[in-house]
Amino acid sequence: MKYSFIERSKLADFVRTLGGKMFSLEFTKKNGEHRKMTARIGVNGHRKTETAVSPAHKFDNPYMLVFDMHKKGYRMVNLNTVDWVKCGEVYFVK
Repeated sequence: MKYSFIERSKLADFVRTLGGKMFSLEFTKKNGEHRKMTARIGVNGHRKTETAVSPAHKFDNPYMLVFDMHKKGYRMVNLNTVDWVKCGEVYFVK
């Protein structure tokens, strides 16, 4: 399997460049558990309201709003705790 490294400071931009593609990632939750997730960004079909704004859109916020493909719901991912991202190849975060 092919892998590369990506800097943590460029992780948010990298995920945004994926557009609507599905990707996998592993991160550490607030309670210390490791979690693997298959996710997408830009999903609007499961929104409960059109006017709600995610707290992840605040400036200087390490969180990103993603749609969990298995649980069919939105989740907040702390980009400071992501270990790797996979979309075609694995990108380890350093």
